[in-house]
Amino acid sequence: ASEATHEEIVKLREQYSFFHWFLEFPGVFSTPDDGQGVNPDTGWTGGFDCVLGNPPWDSVELKEQEFFARRDPEIAEVSRASERKKLIAALKDDSDKQELYAQAKRKVYAESHFLRRSGRVPLTGKGNLNVYAIFAEMDRILLHSRGRCGVIVPTGIATDARTQYFFKDLVKSGSLAAIYDFENRTGLFPAVDSRMKFCILSLVGRDLHEGEA
Repeated sequence: ASEATHEEIVKLREQYSFFHWFLEFPGVFSTPDDGQGVNPDTGWTGGFDCVLGNPPWDSVELKEQEFFARRDPEIAEVSRASERKKLIAALKDDSDKQELYAQAKRKVYAESHFLRRSGRVPLTGKGNLNVYAIFAEMDRILLHSRGRCGVIVPTGIATDARTQYFFKDLVKSGSLAAIYDFENRTGLFPAVDSRMKFCILSLVGRDLHEGEA
């Protein structure tokens, strides 16, 4: 690559903190000739024996009020979106805030575009994107063929229209080992509404049959 292209790559790497699973864990994701075979669903080899997580329960979008909460409280306190956008448009006189806002919008757009178009998460990278669903599918992809996965996610992973393709595939393929549903009535998660329903989702790798899970 030219020097200018290389410099741009380095700048973007520093700005977005790109993460590549194969490069970060070369001992986990092996080469096709190691005897483990290639996962026919993902094209990956190797994988983690155990994946555990509690991913963010948030949408892939730029929330203007959160973004401006510390940068410009006057904008953040405006509840009507139309009025808020007028104030944002008036930021042309404040180049620093305007640049930060433009960068934030670009970052969210790029993330959304990647998740929808790259084929990286084909079952959850569609419709209204939610981070927890993306993580759940990634956790499944990262599993070794005889690995196990457990994540805490909203019960919508099994009931929402936007996750129907993912959950249907879990059931059809036999990847679903168990799902335990809860409500937050006892305040297990203090910052979450007491009516919020969440679940423990347990998955297994493709080589573990239902009877062995």
